[in-house]
Amino acid sequence: MAYKKKITQNITDFDKYKKICELKKTHSPITILFCTEDLPDEWLIDVVEYRTKSGVVSDTYYVTSKDMPEYIEFCVKDGHNKITNF
Repeated sequence: MAYKKKITQNITDFDKYKKICELKKTHSPITILFCTEDLPDEWLIDVVEYRTKSGVVSDTYYVTSKDMPEYIEFCVKDGHNKITNF
């Protein structure tokens, strides 16, 4: 079986998305970005976890817009701080 090279994403791949909120944990190399490409509905929110210095995306997933405040609250309780609200 041949080895399939993993395609890595960079945070610059999400530049065209509308940014909603960005969270960072103290002394953590990971930043969490909430953004959406689902305009004008903004029903699905992309959650992008990326390495702060290099910009390499480590994980992406979706949350619905109605669940986003709860998820942000969960991240804040976990020790993340809001960097920006766009």
